[in-house]
Amino acid sequence: MNNLNISHLIFRPSLIALQSRNPHRSPATLAVSFNQIDQVSADSEPDLNLSAIIFKLFMLQSQNSANRQAMIKNLFYLLIITTLLLSGGLVHAGELSPLEIARKLQKTYEQTTSIVADFKQTSSIPMSRRQRKGSGSLVIQKPGLMRWDYRTPEKQVLVSDGTTISMYFAENKQMIVMPAKDYLKSDITYAFFSGTGDILRDFEILPPEKTDLDPHFHQIKLIPRKNHPQVDSLTVRVDRESFLIKRLVIVDHFDSVTDLLFVNLKINEHKPASFFSFTPPPGTEIIRQ
Repeated sequence: MNNLNISHLIFRPSLIALQSRNPHRSPATLAVSFNQIDQVSADSEPDLNLSAIIFKLFMLQSQNSANRQAMIKNLFYLLIITTLLLSGGLVHAGELSPLEIARKLQKTYEQTTSIVADFKQTSSIPMSRRQRKGSGSLVIQKPGLMRWDYRTPEKQVLVSDGTTISMYFAENKQMIVMPAKDYLKSDITYAFFSGTGDILRDFEILPPEKTDLDPHFHQIKLIPRKNHPQVDSLTVRVDRESFLIKRLVIVDHFDSVTDLLFVNLKINEHKPASFFSFTPPPGTEIIRQ
């Protein structure tokens, strides 16, 4: 029960206490060298356009190669590169690398004292068409204060006063109470929004999958460097201006997916300590862990 996270408020108790990790297979990567283009660009006039660069490269190849077929093949590859550049298939000039995005994201949340947002959550499990959807509001405030209020599909509350974590389930008339310390260390959303984690230290930082691309946001994929009881991978979508997280997709070791979309984000709006406590209705069963 110590491995509960927010996805369990939607899928409970089947996803509780994940303890195993599937072997991670690093995806194969494909590298393309642009040494020739870099050399020609560096030696050319500042206003030399892409077509002129390709023509110059072709002339260099024709001077150095005795094989006409090889010349044609080289030109063919250059034309492919040109098409990718013109169609936006390669990274645009000035686009941040995944590492740069991670650094800016870390810095943003280290400098932020509180986050207030509304959220929409979709949770799904493999080999099932069933999706559970929820929505509500979120407040995370340093140090150690947190509250998630689910309005749909039914009333649920997760609240931390820095000492204990309480999870209230109205439908079951139950509230689970446990020490906050261990929970906050393992809760991935709290680590992000509070800046207590270290993205560069704790995660392998990768570009997003092609299916996750959205030109309106910065995006990175994160793989925990050490075995995490709840998380196999994360895809993070970041606002290009504020570097606040707009979407967080969490995949666990069973390929269950929790997709969190954040809207109406506000920072540094402090709530009183009383906001981070919750008294359940009379008749609620209290389960202490």
